[in-house]
Amino acid sequence: MIPSSKIQRQLIGIACTQLGIAKQTKEDMLMERFGKTSTCDISRAQAEEFLRELGTKGFKTTRRPGKPNMKRQGVDKGPMLEKIEAYLAEAGRPWAYVHGMAKKMFKRDRVEWCDADQLHRIIAALEYDARRHGRGGMCGEPVQGL
Repeated sequence: MIPSSKIQRQLIGIACTQLGIAKQTKEDMLMERFGKTSTCDISRAQAEEFLRELGTKGFKTTRRPGKPNMKRQGVDKGPMLEKIEAYLAEAGRPWAYVHGMAKKMFKRDRVEWCDADQLHRIIAALEYDARRHGRGGMCGEPVQGL
């Protein structure tokens, strides 16, 4: 079994918040469907299935202004940009926020112009910010490099 990814768990959390689903209700839904109470314990395929179910209930991921074209970024950057997008959605911030981070931290005008190491640093900063504001700590995963 390939476990659910952190991005999938974050999207499930965002979807539940957007749909007004309480934590206990989400756990009940997971138990009924997969026999597990935590998104950390389900497989990647089960997480995709659960996200599709939340989609039928009205959850929609939207392309945000300033979002880079992920398909053109290559295999190494695409997943990192998706993770950045999940943090932005959770915090309710626009892509301009991360473009500003790239400019300030690395003198890059757009986040997609950053290399893999720079993207890792931006993700670490977003994770730190999420924890500082009480949004982080998905399944107790530690922040690497902080």
